[in-house]
Amino acid sequence: MSTLVLRADAEGEATPMSMPTGITLTDDDQNPLIRVLTWLFLALFSLALGFRFLSTFYLKTNRLLRWENVLIVVAYFAAVGQTITLLVPASEIFGQNLKDASEDELSAAKKAQYAGDLLFIVALASAKLSVCTSLFAFSPDRLHRRSNTVLIGVMTAWASTSFLGTAFQCGSRGPWDNNATCIDMRAFLSYVEVSNILTDAALLAMPIAIIYPLKMPLETRLIIMTLFGTRIFAILTTIFQLAYLPQFLDHPFSTLTVPYYISTQATLFASISAACVAYFWPFFRSVRSGLVSANITTFSPSYALSKLPKQGSKQASVDVRGAFGDNNNYIKITTKTSVHSTTSTSQKETFLHTWDEPEQSTGTRP
Repeated sequence: MSTLVLRADAEGEATPMSMPTGITLTDDDQNPLIRVLTWLFLALFSLALGFRFLSTFYLKTNRLLRWENVLIVVAYFAAVGQTITLLVPASEIFGQNLKDASEDELSAAKKAQYAGDLLFIVALASAKLSVCTSLFAFSPDRLHRRSNTVLIGVMTAWASTSFLGTAFQCGSRGPWDNNATCIDMRAFLSYVEVSNILTDAALLAMPIAIIYPLKMPLETRLIIMTLFGTRIFAILTTIFQLAYLPQFLDHPFSTLTVPYYISTQATLFASISAACVAYFWPFFRSVRSGLVSANITTFSPSYALSKLPKQGSKQASVDVRGAFGDNNNYIKITTKTSVHSTTSTSQKETFLHTWDEPEQSTGTRP
């Protein structure tokens, strides 16, 4: 809605004048664009987290305080804190062509940037680890579980080096100290962002490697892999962040830094949303695969692996309990040719998944 003010004309009569509302961008000030998009991304990943926990309540999960849930909450609050650093008054000079900025303004802005960088790493690392911990309940295969453990170790090492390198980039002094000697931030931030892309690519491939061998309808597998594949957007936004890094470092307080700030917030949104999207309840209602949670009161699924174990294997089936001991939330993957789901006596259902096995010669003629 426009605001009306009165303006006296040459004859002294008051005439209404319409004042424009909304954000105003100029050639020297594009900070309002950063703020608007920051609020937008905050609202979107808040909705994603809300849908995730609503689906958890819908499925009547008995244990909400599991590690994957704790880690995604940590990621959310760290992301909120990082968002605040772009909305406080000290950050108003981001995205502006500064001409006459005082030392106090520059120091406050650098402190806000410093805090935001630390919270950004905490948010990304927690979101990634949340996905990793949930993958333990998906497969009994030792190779999958060992690969997931190695991936957790790699992500922990990346998060630790990135956080400590950011925290002590200028030694015992802060980056707002003009007399401080700092590391090569171009090389360090390139390492952080390239490693972020590689770990996201691993998180993209791991669920696909687990889901593909399952003897399930092709449509079901495609839906599941598509949901986990949304992490590709986090990879794309990080690539944009890496592309605009030189502009951010060469012109720290100018309108040239706007694409870097926007891509940073987009990366944060994509990473947290990718950790939540597989929990959306329409997925369970339409697919009913139970891969993320198998404790629906009327459905307890099991799936046969498409690849049978070698002849002479002593173990025919494996029950994989939740990664943290939740007996009501587990996946049962078996190599039997017929798989039955167990429900209450009044609601028994049978789901059969079979495949053709090679006929073995008995040594006698029919």
